[in-house]
Amino acid sequence: MKTKFILKNPKEGRNTIHIRVRVGRAIDLFLATKESANLEDWDSTNECLLEQYQEFKDGKFIIKRDAETKNKITENKAVNYRLIELRKLVEDSYKSSNQTINSEWLRNLVYPKLEEPETNEITFIDYCDVFLESRGNTISNEYVSKIGSIKAIIFRYIQYRRLKQ
Repeated sequence: MKTKFILKNPKEGRNTIHIRVRVGRAIDLFLATKESANLEDWDSTNECLLEQYQEFKDGKFIIKRDAETKNKITENKAVNYRLIELRKLVEDSYKSSNQTINSEWLRNLVYPKLEEPETNEITFIDYCDVFLESRGNTISNEYVSKIGSIKAIIFRYIQYRRLKQ
């Protein structure tokens, strides 16, 4: 199995990084990833972004160390790390997978389906009662009546504005 990252039809500016997965001659998958790169930052031989920039000055090459270059290098290292992790994920999934290897399999690896977190259906008005119960006998009756009046005001506002609770 061979996994490569390439820029398809590279042009000036930002280009989407594509992943190509080949297993012999039988399987050849190609898909765009979430990552993108500038053409001048892409190292096609190493299939990653540059992590060092040089300039020719006074007859020799000098490593650039200005702030803009350091920011670019930091971003490039983060993208390279994500590409390496994606490559590991694809290779490990291929080794441990007993399902058919096709474009849908690759798409599910590159773009995993996000599970929606469970929403806590408690509203602010319900939380007022929970808060009062959690405090127990440590709060005064005046404070309880104050919370009750605030709760009533908010409830009337929600009904007036027809907001979801």
